Amino acid sequence: MKHFSKLPPVLLYCLLFPIAASADSAFEGDISLGVIAIDSANNLNPDSSKRIIANLNSAADRELSTIPVILPNLRYTPDTNNSFHYFLSTRPPIEEVGGFALGFGIGFSVEEIADIRLGLLAAPFGEVWENPYLVGTPRDDTENRKYGFYATFEEMFSSGFELTLAYFHDDVEDDEIGDLFAELERDGQAFIGIVGYSWRISDAFSVTPKFHYAYGDYDGDASSYDRYKFSLGARYRTGMWAFMPEISYGYTEYDDTHPIFGRTRDEDEISFDLIVQYSEPFGYENWAITGIAGYSEGDSNIEFFDTESIRAGLALVYKF
Repeated sequence: MKHFSKLPPVLLYCLLFPIAASADSAFEGDISLGVIAIDSANNLNPDSSKRIIANLNSAADRELSTIPVILPNLRYTPDTNNSFHYFLSTRPPIEEVGGFALGFGIGFSVEEIADIRLGLLAAPFGEVWENPYLVGTPRDDTENRKYGFYATFEEMFSSGFELTLAYFHDDVEDDEIGDLFAELERDGQAFIGIVGYSWRISDAFSVTPKFHYAYGDYDGDASSYDRYKFSLGARYRTGMWAFMPEISYGYTEYDDTHPIFGRTRDEDEISFDLIVQYSEPFGYENWAITGIAGYSEGDSNIEFFDTESIRAGLALVYKF
């Protein structure tokens, strides 16, 4: 809660001001119920590596996690005669906060400028190892919380341009490795900018390239980074089916020499994801079945930091 005090007072006022419903108000959204399986390897993640490791010279072995999913996304429009609305979302606006984050805020349209959303985000359930470099002895996990705010701009100047700007504060509760090596302290902040263009080729097919930049400003210089990412996504709809593939390449460069490995860390990552949705299964309106599958691989100049992830999931979605 202490991090919310750092957010802009005007935005907090907009979010907390009482909602006055009118006769023309509207409440809508969707809820997803399902399961996702993630088979991943990441020496820095307690869900993706073993508690005891034998050495610092190899990547983690994959660990399988199965996660039940209940994800609501809500929108309330006090007056349907204008675009102003409140929203609650469980879809992370940026990947740096992890796979689950709460976003809540306001949205509105400015004619011939953009459709705008201003929101707070919270990812309070993350975990990291207190000291990920312990060898031959059990590693303990600790909470990792991220809080911040973001703004999205879509259909900018009546075109397909879109922009996301975000900031979050990153807090590791018990940063044991940061106490041992100041260069590895993991408390800090990050600034993110994402620009994209949605190119509508036909009523059924669109393509969206995006460029993503993130700057991590952490207390430890060896934990601070610059990240660049390019992604290409598409959407194709035919009948009741919708297909949404995305492929991406990212490069991350850290600011200073890692004191344990004696080298400055850098990483390349490739990723592929596919979402398939079937609407109105068995004739049930407002329902859909969504399947997801994905693969990503991170290649670091220090093998300990190599990562891999295979993921698949299935969900039943109800829209109201």
